[in-house]
Amino acid sequence: MTMKTKQMKTMGRLIEMKRRNVEATEMAHAAAHAVTVAAESARIEADRRWLAALDAADHIGFIGDLEYRDVQIRSLRRAVDLAEQHFRLARANEAEARERMTDARIELRRFEMWLERAEQEQQAEQTRLERVAEDEVAAGKQRAS
Repeated sequence: MTMKTKQMKTMGRLIEMKRRNVEATEMAHAAAHAVTVAAESARIEADRRWLAALDAADHIGFIGDLEYRDVQIRSLRRAVDLAEQHFRLARANEAEARERMTDARIELRRFEMWLERAEQEQQAEQTRLERVAEDEVAAGKQRAS
């Protein structure tokens, strides 16, 4: 086994590791995206409930009714704020996962290009050796004639 063949096998193993890393980062990004979508839906729903409570024309008969409505609206507003925080965090996590995925894809492509260059160099060397051998055969025939 030549040194080049060993090197090619090593490069192939490294590329396979990089491919598995790309797959893992793609799955992590997809999961982060799903969390972001769910957080956005929860944020929209919390906002809808809060706005509906503000628009509700409840009958206020006693001061206790007014206090209850105030507590209810404040609670719904806190839920909106919390949902907004979760959504922002999910978006940040998704962006980070996207960046890791992009980095992994770039790294894989670098290794693939490295292997392609090595294969081209090996093919060029093989072609050169074949030409040298042909020249030697031609020179031997010429000397024999």
